[in-house]
Amino acid sequence: GRLAVADLGCGHLRMFDRVLGPGWEVVGTDGDRLEPQRTAADADGDDGDDGGDGGLLDDPAASHLSYSAYETNPDMLAECASRLRRLGFLPHTDDSDDDDDVQSFRAVLARGDRLLDVDVSLFLRDFSRHGDAPPAAADVVVGCCLADLFPPDVLVSAVLRAFAPAAPALLLYLPITFCGTTAADPPAPARGRVPSDAAAFRTYGEALADAGHHPGTHGLARAAVAQGGRR
Repeated sequence: GRLAVADLGCGHLRMFDRVLGPGWEVVGTDGDRLEPQRTAADADGDDGDDGGDGGLLDDPAASHLSYSAYETNPDMLAECASRLRRLGFLPHTDDSDDDDDVQSFRAVLARGDRLLDVDVSLFLRDFSRHGDAPPAAADVVVGCCLADLFPPDVLVSAVLRAFAPAAPALLLYLPITFCGTTAADPPAPARGRVPSDAAAFRTYGEALADAGHHPGTHGLARAAVAQGGRR
């Protein structure tokens, strides 16, 4: 079956890695089977193991991933496009797509005997200017380091308003919150007028709290349940 994922504030596409899970190799494009070219770890120079479990695509019934990545920073989106090319994805043009702010890529991935068709669309989009309606439907909405930046009720209602009407069920996965203690390793000391990492993280957390935001997952979970969701 087909799984459609929307990545809000895609950054360097690290959530794309999380969704895929480990062990996939690019083996072709548009159905042409090639010898395995590279893995995500090979292209990025790491071991590809973040200590997590497998991705959403461990279900053997999944045969097609449609991944829509949204970002407001054009430079960041250009880095995403470069990363996809390094992984072996090729640009793809859809004649029906008249959105000038989207770049599309396609590849066939393999893990063992399984094949997975993957389409990735990179959207340069600021929803505060473009409105709530996304150009692509989604079954799963992900966003890393995102949930802290919005009051929980506002974030949940906006995501549901944008994606829920087109999905019979919607899964939200919003990891990384600034509850507890966040630290850099190794931490950088203060340098002149530049504060230390510890001071910067502390000030950031205090600013979120002062703005009425809710670091942590409790407020977000309550907002989702209040609007008909389940934790």
